[in-house]
Amino acid sequence: MTSHPNSTGEATFVVPDHVMASELPDGGTVLLDVQDEAYFGLNSVGTLIWREIQAGAPVAAIRSTVVAEFGISAELAIVDVADLIEQMLGRGLIQESNRK
Repeated sequence: MTSHPNSTGEATFVVPDHVMASELPDGGTVLLDVQDEAYFGLNSVGTLIWREIQAGAPVAAIRSTVVAEFGISAELAIVDVADLIEQMLGRGLIQESNRK
């Protein structure tokens, strides 16, 4: 498995001002990109990842939280977190932070 540069453990992300979020009663979240007028839905795992991103957690900490909260393997968490981050980056819902 190859590692995307944005999925390294130290990477952190920020949410652009044009992205709004609303949590749903079922544990999911809907993201709205007001520039593109596009919606993006998250399930409960995605919602946890979203909260961690908003809190400024690095990718390694996000993966650990997903493992602890959902009882999945570290290997699956690596793939799931990286996939969602890449999707959100591709849609402009998050940006890599410049802080080091």
